[in-house]
This record gives sequence, C-alpha cells and structure tokens, in this order.
Amino acid sequence: MNVWLLTDGEPFFFEKGKSCHRVGSLAKELAKQGHATIWWTSRVDHNSKTYNSQYKDRHPISERLNVYFLRSFGYKKNMSISRILHARSIAKEFLKRSKKEAIPDIVVASMPSPELCLAGSIYAKKMGIPFVMDIRDPWPDIFSGYFPKNLQFLLSPLIYYYRRIIKKITQDADGIIAVSRSQLDWGVSYSGRQFDERKDKLLYIGYENNSRSHEVKELQEFSEENPMKCMYITSWGSSYDAHTLVEAAKILQKEVGQKIQIIATGDGESRAIRVENAKDLNNIIFTGFISSQEMDNHLNESHIGLVLMKGGITRFWIGNKIAEYIASSLAIVNNVETEVAEVINDNDIGTNVVTEDPESVASALISYLNSPDKIRNHMKKSHKLFEEAFDRRQNSKEYITYLKGIIARKTH
Repeated sequence: MNVWLLTDGEPFFFEKGKSCHRVGSLAKELAKQGHATIWWTSRVDHNSKTYNSQYKDRHPISERLNVYFLRSFGYKKNMSISRILHARSIAKEFLKRSKKEAIPDIVVASMPSPELCLAGSIYAKKMGIPFVMDIRDPWPDIFSGYFPKNLQFLLSPLIYYYRRIIKKITQDADGIIAVSRSQLDWGVSYSGRQFDERKDKLLYIGYENNSRSHEVKELQEFSEENPMKCMYITSWGSSYDAHTLVEAAKILQKEVGQKIQIIATGDGESRAIRVENAKDLNNIIFTGFISSQEMDNHLNESHIGLVLMKGGITRFWIGNKIAEYIASSLAIVNNVETEVAEVINDNDIGTNVVTEDPESVASALISYLNSPDKIRNHMKKSHKLFEEAFDRRQNSKEYITYLKGIIARKTH
C-alpha cells in the first residue's frame, strides 16, 4: 500500500525524548510491513505550542516513511481564533502540495482538525481513492462545555460551520474509525447512515508496553518514606481539571501528610496558576515537560493514574492518558462519568469518583492507601486489559488490516 496519514498535533516521535502516539505508531508499523507512508503534519508542537523550523518540508525517517511538514501561523491556546487560522492554513497548503505527489492508495485523516480532515476527503474524492476518518475529538460538539451558558450563543456560527464540514466528511468517508465507542457513534450519526461493521471500527488509543507491565510486585505498607505515588499526566489545557487535583492534594496533606505523593507532569496554559495554588504543599511535584524516558521512570514507580477531566470532551473521552496508565499497570482514579467509567467498572481496574469533587478524589486515594492489596489487584487487572485492548503494536496491526479491507472494497 501507499498510505497518506493526515494528523496534526501528535509529538514528533523521531525527536529525542518524544513519545510515539497513535499515528506515529501506525506510520512505523506500516513502514515495517513494507508500505510506503507519508505523514502530513504541521510544524507546531501541540503541547509546548512552539514552532519547529529545523526540518525541511520533506523529512525522511526511513526508506518507507517520510514526514511532510505543512507551514502555518501557529497558535498559543487550544481554544482560539489563531488555532482555527492555523488549521485552515495547513489544509490549504496540503491541497496545494498534494497535487505534486504520486497518488496514494488511501488517505487517513484525523479529527481534529476538521479543516485538514476535509482537505483529505476532498483530495481522495477527486482522485477516486478511499478515505478514512479517524476521530479523536468530536469537534464542534464539545465546544459549549468550555464556555459559560450565557456566552454559548456566541459559538453558534462556528458550531454551524463545523457541523456542515463534519457532515460532508462523514458522508464521503469510506470508513470511520474512532478512539471510543461514543465518538464512533457520533461520527456515524453525522453520516446519516446505519453502523456498518465493514466500514466503522472502534480502536482504542494504544500504548507501548511499559517495562513495569510484565510484573506487578507485592506492595508494602505505605509511609512518608515510602509513599503511594500517583501520576497526573496533563497538557494543562482547559479539558484538565487541575483545580480539583490541587484541592484534593490540600485535603490529603492535612489527612495523611506525605504518605501520598502526586507527580503532575507536562506544561501548558494553566500550569503556572496551579503551581502557585500549591505552593504550600509538600505532597505534589510539578515536573514540567519531561522526556519519554523520564516519564517511564515515574510511571514505573507509581501505583495510581489520575484521570481528572472537565468540559464537553468528557461525554466522549478515552484518550492517551488512560492508555498510558493502563500500559504501566496502574490502578485508575477517574472522574469522567461516561465510557471511561464503564471501562473501569467492567474490567475492575480502578475507582470512579464524583466529577469536580476534591473530597471524592481524596477519599478514593486514602482508601487505596489503606489497602495495598486492593491496589495490586487493580494493577494486575489493568495489565490484563492492556494486553486485550490497549497494546499499541497490536492495535496498529489491526488498524492496517482494517485499511486493507477498506481499499479492497473500494477497488472491487
């Protein structure tokens, strides 16, 4: 196969210290299997919001894999006019540059951004080749959750504009794949047709097998010298409920001192505010941005993964963070009420708590603190779930099999 992947916002896995996410893993597996692969993306690092100009427009990774960088305006905030302009600019450049390339066998485009996804759909339709939409975030139907109700009417023109785009993309798509069942249902509903198991597929965001996953050891009683460690991986954007994290840490310090330690990684919009809010706490560490190796080291030493989210995305979300926790055999404390809660309950891998409720989070963590056997049980089941549904290598192979089926049906 000759495959084009259109995805903006993933880490550049070929850079030192950067992790490999869904498209990066798919691209590497495609190339490994002998398929010529081009990943089209912008030069913006979504987490740091920095603009990377060190590479040429065409950056070879291997004989079969190339990254094509699309120029853009860049952006500093996830929810902003500048991000919309950024998305439009990379879509426009893709349509311009794609004319000069050999026609691929299939185009796979991630959502968001709608603009780049639409550009991929337009190109594929014009060339008579199959197109697959990979849904990560259901724009624009999550937008209203981040705005006060009395201001949501201001979003109406933008939401209407994006809904028209999504409807066109889904109706023209030869297949829809998504990272959660709710997002898959959302995409199929926009297409106006019924679910078709030949076209539509749920495939969770997979993750690399962390070295700790092979064995979950007996846990000793926790103390301030040997604390129970909790990971909170975040980009500090508006979808992350860092306020609840800090408030829960305040309760925990008062109740159990430093027997519970929270490691909050990443950098972004709201980090400085939360660091200031937590300045009197000794039980929370803000690492800032760290390399993938440093992240693995922290995960290897941790027991609990914290999923604390808010806003419209919680209706649909099963993202990178929970996959990373599961790949590291962590028990999960989660405040997302929908599909994530079902996964946790059905597989008995953690505890669901009340949304935006610090006391509920603190209570769940204290319960784990007092029961090391409970943590170990959830950690073992977390590893089992990883092998069944969140193994990135296996998921990438399954993804490729799905793409081959889409191509076969289109050409016969």
